[in-house]
Amino acid sequence: INPTQTNDYALGVPIVKALYEKVHPEFLPYLYLLAPVNLTILNPFGFIFLELHKSRCRAAGSPESNSYIALNVLRNIVTNPIVFMSMLGMACNFIFHHEPPDLLFKILDVFSSAFSATALFLLGLRMVGKVQTLHGTALIVPGVLIGVKLVIVPLVLRQVVYALLTAFPDNAPSIKVFSSAFSATALFLLGLRMVGKVQTLHGTALIVPGVLIGVKLVIVPLVLRQVVYALLTAFPDNAPTNGTASVEAYSTFAFLYGTVPSAPGVFVYATSYNLDVELIASSMVACTFLSAPIMFVSARLISLTTLERKDYEGALGKFNTDICVVSLFACVWLVTSFLCQKNSRSRHLLNRLVNLLVISRICAILAYLSIQYLDRPHHTPPGLVERFINVFGDFSTLVIIPCLALAVLLTVCHNFTLLVYLRPYFYILYMGLPVFYYLVSSFIHSPPPPTSDPNDTSDPIELAVQNLALFLALLVTVVCLVLTQRQKSKDTTQQIIEIYNKEDRIQLVPWDQLSFETRHVCDQFIGYHLRQCRTDIARDIRWKLLLYKQCFTGEQFISWLLAHDIAQDRGRGLEYAQHLVQGRVIRHIQGAYAFQDSRHKLYTFVPSANCTRR
Repeated sequence: INPTQTNDYALGVPIVKALYEKVHPEFLPYLYLLAPVNLTILNPFGFIFLELHKSRCRAAGSPESNSYIALNVLRNIVTNPIVFMSMLGMACNFIFHHEPPDLLFKILDVFSSAFSATALFLLGLRMVGKVQTLHGTALIVPGVLIGVKLVIVPLVLRQVVYALLTAFPDNAPSIKVFSSAFSATALFLLGLRMVGKVQTLHGTALIVPGVLIGVKLVIVPLVLRQVVYALLTAFPDNAPTNGTASVEAYSTFAFLYGTVPSAPGVFVYATSYNLDVELIASSMVACTFLSAPIMFVSARLISLTTLERKDYEGALGKFNTDICVVSLFACVWLVTSFLCQKNSRSRHLLNRLVNLLVISRICAILAYLSIQYLDRPHHTPPGLVERFINVFGDFSTLVIIPCLALAVLLTVCHNFTLLVYLRPYFYILYMGLPVFYYLVSSFIHSPPPPTSDPNDTSDPIELAVQNLALFLALLVTVVCLVLTQRQKSKDTTQQIIEIYNKEDRIQLVPWDQLSFETRHVCDQFIGYHLRQCRTDIARDIRWKLLLYKQCFTGEQFISWLLAHDIAQDRGRGLEYAQHLVQGRVIRHIQGAYAFQDSRHKLYTFVPSANCTRR
């Protein structure tokens, strides 16, 4: 019921009227037709399941016959006020020949207006003090309901209507209604099966459903859309008589209809059956707030399809300018945040790569704004400089993003040797590839034609190079991020030495019996970080009337690892320190305790750890 019930009259009618009143006036009556279809055809299916659930709960103590349960369910559905009044209204429409008496019409109009207001008032009462309790797993079911209502339903409606109208162009109005009903019913049944089972989906159990949902709702519709388009192009005699524009309009209308949020009647049904009232209430509130930007963006995109080319380019340029201003503010804010940190880490590799990415985006933004508003000729020196800055900003972004992803992967894997080795190559690629691309494109090809869009190019070779660079950057970035996530998800519980109060004494094994990872971490730390770490944190500390030379606390050591990007968080830093303890690089001042992230435990470097062990 939640995905199929939409607030058609309060939100759907004004938007559809503003968009399609002159182009497709027949769309507005569809909303008045879909509401009774939902109430009298789709909702009874939901009421059947609700009544069955109610009967089973009531008959848990005293078993009842199937015939009695069926009759009881049928009686409750027929006597349901929503279903009964909807059927009665449709019957009266035929009895009065579509012209109800004025007195009856005014009375019913008052009651119908009061229904939504009363439902929203009750919803507000139930939501007071309940939002704070929704956290953790309690947000899963509302999130699924909102996602189905605002994302999946519009996409499914649009693809189904487009496919059916392309195959059966003569039955456009009827197909629109029944395809919407079919998709909504299927999604409703899916929601029923998911209630109570979403909490069990976590971890790897989400992989298969996620892949199936992605293939079914994203890949399959796109493939079907392209196949139908290719078939209609190859066989134009079978194309729809109402034209491609009409098919696009119907499919777009279906998408817009799917973005309308749920109606308040859903909360009334949940209250009547006392079934997940708080869950439905929170879902409706969040769905209404989230649907507003989606509906606004959808309506704006639909209105752009009717613009002329010149007006469309103007609207697109204004949108790009707004995005550039917001992006420029975000870039400046990020750089300012780095500079204002108490312990500036901009000198480290990952932060340097992030700063290079910010510089690239600032160059691209400034170049776009300059070309958009200054409008210099391309063959003049200022025009060539603008084009170089624009090419450098866009192309260097495609270079630095995979480099950053690779650096994150090497940092997570503690492969600092390779990371230090690749650092100069990152800078060479960042500066060299954009300059090389600009020089080659400038000498081989003629200057681009004057245009307000700096990214607009009609050269097929340049388009091929840009698409190839984008594909390679995306491929390397995705692979590195997937490997990073797999590395993070490895079970490291066996690598951490459990600490129980003060009984945390450990037994050190010989160097030859240590794992490869422990020996690798120790060799890297001794070769690249030991001297700097000793200089930064090792101090003479007096502790309990005794003076310990060249010592440091566990908290200081973990903080030093974080400051130098050796560990991502304090948990990873603790694992790293445990490897060093096992490898006899650092030890407790008494030589018998495991490493703890504490300011009350003192550690020192083992004197024999000044050279790499073999």
